[in-house]
Amino acid sequence: MAEFHNQKINTIIIASFLLVTVTSGIIFLLITNAQKPISVAGERFSDDFLTVEGSDEWRENEGGWVEGPIYNKTGIIVLHPLSTKETKYIERTVNLLPGKNYAIQVVAANIAGKAEFAISGGCDDSLIVISAKSESNEKREEFVLKPEDGWIILSMDMSEFAGQRITIKIEGKAGGPCGMWNGEWSAIDKVEIINY
Repeated sequence: MAEFHNQKINTIIIASFLLVTVTSGIIFLLITNAQKPISVAGERFSDDFLTVEGSDEWRENEGGWVEGPIYNKTGIIVLHPLSTKETKYIERTVNLLPGKNYAIQVVAANIAGKAEFAISGGCDDSLIVISAKSESNEKREEFVLKPEDGWIILSMDMSEFAGQRITIKIEGKAGGPCGMWNGEWSAIDKVEIINY
């Protein structure tokens, strides 16, 4: 009888340990999925997406992250167009929660002449295109950045995408009021999806 009682206690202890381990793992996944910053040489390209499980990480077509500091920021990504026709972009597929109004906010700057590699073209403007695309809908907005603007917040409403899986793309594009190849050195410091 005593042996059966000890075996029952051991089973309860093991079951309790497994329950705590599984619960801790679930809590860890919920916390890490709430905010997924990209690490860059010890710095963080930050985002704070109000999304649900199943959202992807950031992807880029070419280029890389810049540790900085540029304009007093570190852990940024530079979006200089790859050619006059091909953009440099980052993108991420996310699942937005239903029943909310959303906007994407991108902290960006034109860094022409502000970094050794970002050669000034004289006039210096850059184009940033922010887009959101679902299976049935797409929205795009274009923004012109000047070096004298410093870091500014670019915003686009995305409320029509609530409850959908969408691909968000942020592109550095050639052109602008100054024409082609005039300081199109866009940099992104932070991306947020907010609800309001």
